[in-house]
Amino acid sequence: MTHSIIKASNYTALQLIKGYQRYLSPIKGFKCASGHLYGDTTCSAAIKAIVKNQGIVQGFPAIQNQLKRCHSAARQLAANPGQPQSGVFCCVLPIPL
Repeated sequence: MTHSIIKASNYTALQLIKGYQRYLSPIKGFKCASGHLYGDTTCSAAIKAIVKNQGIVQGFPAIQNQLKRCHSAARQLAANPGQPQSGVFCCVLPIPL
């Protein structure tokens, strides 16, 4: 890929994440499972940081790991109904990772 295509891809990805965080995330009313279970950043914030620091192409393995982490957290929460889960959701749970 040429440098300009990669730069455009990174910019587009960041704009999509920002739009999601600003307009969609507040409406949906839930937090990602990873952020809830581990008490750290949400997937969108983590992926945004990865794209900023590594770019979407080089950061792709780290993005996959973040989504797998969220998927695993959602499974952990589902297996432990005694844990508070109100407003928790994994966007990738139906997708086998």
